[in-house]
Amino acid sequence: LKEPAIFIANHVGYFDAPNVLMSLPLRIRSKMAVAAWQEYFDIPKNKILKKLLYQFYYEYASLLVNIFPFPKKKGFKRHIEYAGELLDKGWGILFFPEGEHSKTGKLQPFRAGIGWLAKEMRCHIVPIKHRGLEKIMAGDEHQLPRFGKVAIKIGKPVKLDYTKSIPVLTSELQEIMEKM
Repeated sequence: LKEPAIFIANHVGYFDAPNVLMSLPLRIRSKMAVAAWQEYFDIPKNKILKKLLYQFYYEYASLLVNIFPFPKKKGFKRHIEYAGELLDKGWGILFFPEGEHSKTGKLQPFRAGIGWLAKEMRCHIVPIKHRGLEKIMAGDEHQLPRFGKVAIKIGKPVKLDYTKSIPVLTSELQEIMEKM
């Protein structure tokens, strides 16, 4: 790739982003921002210790894998614009279209946000599928990691037909990932 792209990957656990990033060449991963579930870090104000812990998680993840918040439910427009700014500045974006962990490793339905992002950004999409991470550390934040092997497959960059609707683009991206 000679231009910024959106990288999409399946989502099985808390170590997905570091694993995917480590599989990419340094020139790409050094300018990669990872979309993270914004609401995960929204903790009620009356739970001070939990809020401090999640603030630590956010700061640590920001430093480790360069996350930026992306909402699941509302407020997409501002975050889509920010993603566009990142792409314009030469940054790639790592996005997990399922929106939540799959504890079994089976691909879950993609959320429409990826179709919207793809339609608005009109850049290449790079599919990435990893297997085995669900056996090492699935989506349970209290689970201790285990030893195991992870295989990561990076697909060829695709350019979609942006005249299609968001649901159709979302479906096409899901199909690409299912075939990997």
